[in-house]
Amino acid sequence: MLLSVAGVQSPASASLSVTVVVSAQAAPSREAIALLDAMRPRQQAIDAEIAIFDANAPAAFAAAEGSKELEAEHPGLNDKLFKATRGALVAHAPVSEDRLRGRLAAILHADLTPAHLTELTDFFQSSAGLSIIEQSVTAATGLQSDQFADAVKSEKVKTSHLVGLQAEAAKKVQLTNMQEAALLRFMKTPAWQALVKVRPKLLKAQVDHANEPDPELDSAVESATRKVMEEVLGPEE
Repeated sequence: MLLSVAGVQSPASASLSVTVVVSAQAAPSREAIALLDAMRPRQQAIDAEIAIFDANAPAAFAAAEGSKELEAEHPGLNDKLFKATRGALVAHAPVSEDRLRGRLAAILHADLTPAHLTELTDFFQSSAGLSIIEQSVTAATGLQSDQFADAVKSEKVKTSHLVGLQAEAAKKVQLTNMQEAALLRFMKTPAWQALVKVRPKLLKAQVDHANEPDPELDSAVESATRKVMEEVLGPEE
């Protein structure tokens, strides 16, 4: 699952039908994009990113240096800054998501055979697969996670943060006996094993995406929070 760390220190967004952004590489196949859509529906990914921010960012704002003193002098300031930052993140999240999707689709296209892509898509569109994706997204959106807090503190998203978030969400997934049996059967297939092998590349792409400078988001957050500070404290002299 994507991790957002926005507006506390240097805003960063991590964050899977797709506006594919790929450089000189061949465009991902329809099969690769179909698998990406099945594994992580675009709007669900965007909504989950915002929900994770909502669940974790207020505490991060309150813990930021100087925040307690300013809040004491100007009650409600932290909430205004949170809402301003959130507005910028909501507006930018689709752009960020599509950039990431381009990377992920390219990896799936390059590392999985067309047959494996199709088999994996069929599984994630099955009862068991749909339940896994839906429950994982739902679980992740409500997580108040130490992974988020550590990412904010270190000002860097690590692979361990994403793995930790995914593991926390996975604990909340409950399958029926039939769905679990279907999952266990599919985990023995070459297609599943191929996906397992490519997972480190997918995680790395998400981490790299999260840690890269995002001037557009930085500028939007800075503008929104500056407006709040001027409204509360007055314009800088």
